Amino acid sequence: MTLGAGAQAAGAGTVWNYLAENDITIGPLSAESGAAKSRVLRDDAAECAIGLGSFDLRVARHCAALYLQGHARFLVFTGGFGSGSADLKQPEAVAYKNEAVTCGVPEEDILVEAESTNTPQNWSFTLRMLKEMQRPLEGKRIILSTTPYRQRRVRLTCAHSCPAGATLINAPPPSTYEEDVALFEAKGLDLPGLLGGEVQRLDVYGRKGDILREDIPSDIRAGAAALGATFAA
Repeated sequence: MTLGAGAQAAGAGTVWNYLAENDITIGPLSAESGAAKSRVLRDDAAECAIGLGSFDLRVARHCAALYLQGHARFLVFTGGFGSGSADLKQPEAVAYKNEAVTCGVPEEDILVEAESTNTPQNWSFTLRMLKEMQRPLEGKRIILSTTPYRQRRVRLTCAHSCPAGATLINAPPPSTYEEDVALFEAKGLDLPGLLGGEVQRLDVYGRKGDILREDIPSDIRAGAAALGATFAA
């Protein structure tokens, strides 16, 4: 690896860390924590954990762990077929539900929204579904989980039209930049290239008012630019 390539990899790792924001650290599933009948809700449990779909089934397993360890009352999986579905043969939300059931989550505690094809729809369709089911999220704690590099944009998208008084909590599946590079490479995807585009979306969507706008640190802009991102003056 050349020095230039090494510097680029280090910059990509910094960008990934910025995007993969996280508010909850939990332990792995065990025989005890994987039994729904022994689940004890924490005093600070969220109303639900929402898993936003892609090919990354770690999200479903992480949401299952959050549920089984008492961090969420129920789960919602959202996503049909979209740009991040890769080789999934069924809607993302359906694949996630099946994975969570395998982990021990009762089917009755999983809601599925399988029509959305992008992040804004993930959120708006989920809110509409819950309202129609008379399970609104106003004033509730809401856990958001997605593949790590999309976590910041998911949070900013949801914060833009957040139910009144609700609190959003980041909880992507545990990972590292190196692990995610390998995961995406196995699907024929270039994660470093995606990282640059992701930061560019934060800038563009924030300027347009499609997501909550946040200032992007200069070092993150520089790292994203090295990965192919362009920014308006």
